[in-house]
Amino acid sequence: MEQQEKTLLILGTRGVPANHGGFETFAEKYALFLVERGWSVSVYCQEDVEEITQPMRTDVWRGVTRIFIQTARKGGLGALDFDWKCVRDALRRPGLCLVLGYNGAVFLPVLRLFGRTVFTNMDGIEWKRPKWPLPVRAWCYVNEWIAAWASQRLIADHPAIADHLATRRSRRATPGSSSCWDSPATTFPVIWISSACSTSRPASNASSSSSTRP
Repeated sequence: MEQQEKTLLILGTRGVPANHGGFETFAEKYALFLVERGWSVSVYCQEDVEEITQPMRTDVWRGVTRIFIQTARKGGLGALDFDWKCVRDALRRPGLCLVLGYNGAVFLPVLRLFGRTVFTNMDGIEWKRPKWPLPVRAWCYVNEWIAAWASQRLIADHPAIADHLATRRSRRATPGSSSCWDSPATTFPVIWISSACSTSRPASNASSSSSTRP
């Protein structure tokens, strides 16, 4: 396998080790899983600060390269600022981009424009959740569509999510799962993602996520 194919960039989480939610836990376990098998894995980590003094720094944690991106903005604007900076930085690094969640999908076409390979774990059906105000639900709805068409492959972590994504893209674009549901997936690297987990979440959680960043 070529080196390019054994290099992975993980975007869309607050970073590792996991302290915030399900996507961070997955990013941590999956990154360590791949490092043990000879992969080069980098995870973008959000660093909230009052004033930006060091826009980007890196270190190595248990064999995983952590790329810390500082943002001085708060809440949803801080998440978007972080996502945009991650996309810009990823353009200058080799490797496949694995994006966890679609809240910053508005930036994914930039990666595709520059010829990058993008796999996106599409999260729950966030725009249906009544807990979010209407503008947030609208934002999630638009970003779901953008992610669906800006990604080469979509990853569903529950059969119900896969069924929903089939209304956005052909099932050929949704070949596997990031949980441990039985899957006929044979397309690299989704089969590896399925193998990385030890638990799956029940159907009742299919329309929600503990790590969504509105």
